[in-house]
Amino acid sequence: MALPEGAALSVESLRQGWLSRVLRDELSRGGFKGRIAACVLSMSLTESRALDIPPGSYKERREMIALELQDGSSGRPDPVEFDFWDTRPEGETQGATATVNVLAASQAVVAVVAAEMQRAGLICRVLDGGQFTLTRAAGLVTGKIAGQQPAAVLDWGHQGAHLVVRIDGQPAFSRVLKDCGVASLVARMTRTLSLSNDECHELLATCGVPDPFAPSAARTELQNLVRDLAAEAFNRLTAEIKKTLSYLRSQKPDLVPSEVWLTGGGATIRHAAALLSAEAGLPFSLWSLPRRSGTCRGDELPLPLFAQAAALSELGWIA
Repeated sequence: MALPEGAALSVESLRQGWLSRVLRDELSRGGFKGRIAACVLSMSLTESRALDIPPGSYKERREMIALELQDGSSGRPDPVEFDFWDTRPEGETQGATATVNVLAASQAVVAVVAAEMQRAGLICRVLDGGQFTLTRAAGLVTGKIAGQQPAAVLDWGHQGAHLVVRIDGQPAFSRVLKDCGVASLVARMTRTLSLSNDECHELLATCGVPDPFAPSAARTELQNLVRDLAAEAFNRLTAEIKKTLSYLRSQKPDLVPSEVWLTGGGATIRHAAALLSAEAGLPFSLWSLPRRSGTCRGDELPLPLFAQAAALSELGWIA
């Protein structure tokens, strides 16, 4: 669902009630069963940090993290809700302190999202973080990911990109690639080609950019034009990916992935995965669910666009 005109992912905008209205409209179209729901917050609404804290019980560590967040809350307007998880398997020691990953969100954001979902007639049982939905999305690609081997997912969204490395079912590394969203690419195309947003997305999906691994004769003039318009967006994203991989290779070599699964709106750009593979020096593949006989309409849907939705729905299977 696209954001309504004038809406934004902010507390002030959410309090205007557009989220519950959009949800009610979608639910009224039919095809939905039940009212139990899960929601993932945009990374623009959350804060992700790594903290070194002394070992202790869950309660003790949570209290220490709360104090750390409180001490570093200068400029933060209200209290936060947070969760944390270990960066190393339970039982492994790191000396006097252990590093934990912390994901926090404003209490005001959490409250208004839950209230809006309730107004739409939904019961929100889980408020998830992007790290975990993308981690589960990686796990859904069965038969290709070994639990102890690092598997990476790049969610190339409208406003930004989010890279997550998964090991043994847990998000071991996460980085938001700022200013790398598809929105800047679409905006440039609308200005240059005088197309609507929908027409730009259609052009990107059906024509896309040239396949760098295909013969030159297979590339069309329109694809070359799109590549020229998309060059800035692809170059910016590729630079951030290379910077992230360079950091992992030097600081966390055990987290360097051998392949990256591409999700989000950017994954619907034709040949985007191939172009990223050529420019980033690491294989990229479009995220997809395993094929099963009897699956209907699977080939008609842009599955990488629904990776996080599929990962959220998995919560119902494992509950």
